[in-house]
Amino acid sequence: MTRAELEVQHDFNRYQNDVAIDSFMKAIRYQVFKSRELIEGTGGYNIRRGMAHVIAGYCEDLFALYVAKYIGRTDVKYFVDKVIKIQSDNDNLNGKTFKPDLAIIDENNVITHYFDLKTNLGFIRDIKDFLEKKEKFITDLKHEKATITSKTDWLNQKDEHNNIDVTNVLYPVDKSLDIKVNPKLKYHIIVIFGGNLSDNAMAKNIAEADKLNNIKLTILKPTKNKIYDITAFEEIHSSLDEVYKP
Repeated sequence: MTRAELEVQHDFNRYQNDVAIDSFMKAIRYQVFKSRELIEGTGGYNIRRGMAHVIAGYCEDLFALYVAKYIGRTDVKYFVDKVIKIQSDNDNLNGKTFKPDLAIIDENNVITHYFDLKTNLGFIRDIKDFLEKKEKFITDLKHEKATITSKTDWLNQKDEHNNIDVTNVLYPVDKSLDIKVNPKLKYHIIVIFGGNLSDNAMAKNIAEADKLNNIKLTILKPTKNKIYDITAFEEIHSSLDEVYKP
């Protein structure tokens, strides 16, 4: 391709990414709105919710789909909220488990990405200690192997027409999957809404994450007045491109 053609292709890819990002954030905003409603309605009675439904699981599913579409490969495995068990000669690590909100496993059964999604940072306002523990964990994990065990009843799960779940038909998996760990693996926290913290508090958290080699902190919507931060999505794309679009 000529330089001009490459520039056109780049602009088109950027346009496609922008559309996907916009759809992703719109879907989350709609889910936030719907989370305040009663799932089964009011039935005409004066019933009101005092707290919104939790949308964390929805965000995990949507983010996994967004990432899978971005990578665009069917030989890659995506595990959402799945327990992974460490296999190690180190008694302090062997048998321990961790559970990424999204783990990406490549065609060679190597875990390349470890994402944790947070709707906001309300779960912990000062994350210095939290991040330092994760830093050490990832450092130790890079030297180990692990196993993902499938739930037998889920592998045999059928739909309302008594047919085997289509995902299990298209992408059959073993009951147990042995995996290795990418030596460049990072613990990547994706925070959807950053507006519940002050600018100073958020800057402090980001600065703490930037000090660490195995940690990445990305805020999709840093302020209440901003629809989303395009550079945040570019950070995600860059980490995916490094492995899947070199």
